[in-house]
Amino acid sequence: MTDKIAKIKLACSLCGGVKAVAERAKIDNSNLAKWMKGKPTLSEENVMSLLKAMGLRSDLTPDPECVNSFYVKKTFLVNILKSLDIYFPNGATIMRSPWVKQGISLTDTFGIGPAPQTLYALYDGQTRAILRLPRSLILYPEKLSKKFTWKTEPIYIDGPNNFQIWETKVPSIDQFDSAFNYSGKRFTAKDVLNAIQCANMSYEEAIKRLKQKV
Repeated sequence: MTDKIAKIKLACSLCGGVKAVAERAKIDNSNLAKWMKGKPTLSEENVMSLLKAMGLRSDLTPDPECVNSFYVKKTFLVNILKSLDIYFPNGATIMRSPWVKQGISLTDTFGIGPAPQTLYALYDGQTRAILRLPRSLILYPEKLSKKFTWKTEPIYIDGPNNFQIWETKVPSIDQFDSAFNYSGKRFTAKDVLNAIQCANMSYEEAIKRLKQKV
C-alpha cells in the first residue's frame, strides 16, 4: 500500500497537485491529503475515481483509452522524470508545440494573442499525454532520460480552432493522433507571408481570415 501511495503522489505532482486532482476526481481535498498519509479516509470507489482522474487503471498502469493532461508546477519539476516513468516506463516520443523553441518563446503564433504555457505531446504507441509547464520553463533533450526521443517537427496545430483546444482543453484521441502523426506539408510563416503578398491582401484582412473557422 505504501508503494502504491508513493506512486500516486508522484502522479499527482504530474497532474497539477493534490488539490487539482481532488477537484478532477470530485473527492474531498482534505480526505485525499489524509489518505496519502496512510489514513483510511477514501472509499474504494473514491480511490478508483482518483486513479481515473489521473489516467491510471487499478494496477497503476496508464489507460490507453484517454489523452492524459499533465501540468507540472515549478515546485514539482524535480520529480518530473520519476513521475513520467509511471506513464512511460519504456520512454516515449516527445513533440513540442509550435511556439516552444530552445529558449523562451512567447510569439503571437496565430495572430490571436501571446502564446500560452509551454506545451509538449508524448506518445509511446499506447499512452498519450500532453504536458504543460509554466510559460517560463522548457524541457531540454539532454536533461531527460535517453529513452525519450524527440521529433524535430512541432505538433501540427492547424489554426485558431485547434489552437484553442490544445491551449486550454484536452484533445480527443483522434485529434491527438492527427496532430502527432501529421505527415503532410507544414506551412511556415514565410509561406503564409508569401500567400498574403500574392493575394494582394491587407494586413487587417489577413488577420481576419486567420481567425476565421475553417
